[in-house]
Amino acid sequence: MALGIIGPTKRSAIADEDLDLFTMIQAFDIKASQFKIIRKRFYQNPYVDVLTWLNEIYQLREAYFEQLIKEKNVRAKDSLVREQVLARLKQNDRWMLKFDELIAVCEDAIAADQGLRFLSD
Repeated sequence: MALGIIGPTKRSAIADEDLDLFTMIQAFDIKASQFKIIRKRFYQNPYVDVLTWLNEIYQLREAYFEQLIKEKNVRAKDSLVREQVLARLKQNDRWMLKFDELIAVCEDAIAADQGLRFLSD
């Protein structure tokens, strides 16, 4: 089962393996009204305010990334080395990739001055 997220030119989805997104919101104590709408209406094609949801995704991404840095024990002092390590973390972490995918779909809709369509299967 999945919830397809369709922008003007980009697409994403929240699939069964992505449902931990909703748990993360609670764990990081993020006030996420649009995520709540999506969760509540997962199988009923929800409608969200794209800009608000984009901000929520950015908040969740930042909170998750801070935790990831701690978990991976990133302690590089040299700024160049640190940036390289952090870039690799972002490129290789499944959740960071999911956040970036959702951000791209939202930014696509905002740039086109459109909303998003949600289709559940």
